Amino acid sequence: MPFKYRFYRNEPILNKYYAIEDGINGPKGLLEIKTNKVVIEPTLDNITEKGNFIVLRDHQDMNTIVNKDLHKVLGVAGYNYKIHNDFIFLSKPYTSKQKFANYSILSSTHDIYNAAGQKINKEDYVVDAYDYFGMDSLLLVQNKFGKKLFINTKGDIVIDGSKYYIVNPFSCGLAPVKNAEGNWGYINTKGIVVIPFMYNEAKNFSKISAMVKTDGGYQLIDHQNRVIKKFAQGFSSYSVKKDAENLEYRNYDKRTYNSKGEVVKD
Repeated sequence: MPFKYRFYRNEPILNKYYAIEDGINGPKGLLEIKTNKVVIEPTLDNITEKGNFIVLRDHQDMNTIVNKDLHKVLGVAGYNYKIHNDFIFLSKPYTSKQKFANYSILSSTHDIYNAAGQKINKEDYVVDAYDYFGMDSLLLVQNKFGKKLFINTKGDIVIDGSKYYIVNPFSCGLAPVKNAEGNWGYINTKGIVVIPFMYNEAKNFSKISAMVKTDGGYQLIDHQNRVIKKFAQGFSSYSVKKDAENLEYRNYDKRTYNSKGEVVKD
């Protein structure tokens, strides 16, 4: 049958729809793959897949975030949000006259919404721009008192990281933490120190290893703190992807190593 619209993306959206448009660069809509029916007529400015949601943007930059069944989850104006998997992180202006943590001026905090559109955070938090609920279902946040906390997907505080000098996000079961003496170790998802404070530096774990530094130089360790490989040279860059199968490390000798300590680029 003749079809009056055009497809403007090759990839399906959430494996259920195709994006269509009325003319080149015209208004956008959705076609359901299974039924071949237009389920949203082309009237929108843009349609994108983000995480496990579809974002429908109109010509006034109002975003309607819907689930796979096109049920509305949340409405968001503008671009002050990010989505990862089943969670929406909405940046909002911080209007309180009270100083937020150690910031003299703080423009915004974050509200966190689940797949049902329910806000899970019970107070104002600042969330790192690159962190999200990963395989450990824990998110590092900072409250208005400056405390670093780990919350679960229900918004409950499960680990108080404020007793450490520096706390970094979880990756593959462990989070790097620095004590008051300046040494780094790792805690598990119960908040227990499982790799002692014995390192000068400690990076995030992949599913294989993490890069650490001792007085003797850099080395890769596994989750049981066993040394996989030692390096004579320092490193100019690190891969910091959360929950990664493998990470890469570029040293000053212009070689790139993976999480097994193998050279992958020279």
